[in-house]
Amino acid sequence: MKAGDYLNQLETGAFVITEHEGRKNIMTIGWGGLVRMWDREILMVPIRTSRYTHELLEGSDEFIVAVPPPGEMLDELSFCGSRSGRNIDKLKHCQLTDQGGLAGCQNYRARIVLRQPIEEDRLDEAFCNNYYPLRNFHVLYYCEMSKLLE
Repeated sequence: MKAGDYLNQLETGAFVITEHEGRKNIMTIGWGGLVRMWDREILMVPIRTSRYTHELLEGSDEFIVAVPPPGEMLDELSFCGSRSGRNIDKLKHCQLTDQGGLAGCQNYRARIVLRQPIEEDRLDEAFCNNYYPLRNFHVLYYCEMSKLLE
């Protein structure tokens, strides 16, 4: 995955698929990045602490990032970004095929190597007030990634 291509896709969205103790969820992400760190490419995915996905990730060491082709799966991205997996099985509702990833997407296994909560007292006040008026902060998940077989 190229950093520029990934950042461009995040403008429309990508999917994060999590699973823990038999519970599974999919959500849309629109923020994140791909950086060079620790002598490798590292994927950074921010997840708000209020999200069901965050709850599942707290008990897991990995997740799947599914990147749809540009301009495709827009209805699914919208649906998965506007509803909670606590209340609905989004994988079933969208009729997405989950075989470790999503059919039609570039799928990557993301193994978490660092969890970094955003701390209010360390964040610029303007960013804090603009992006976190309810103080619902993100945890930044830094991950080694490997491409899943199609």
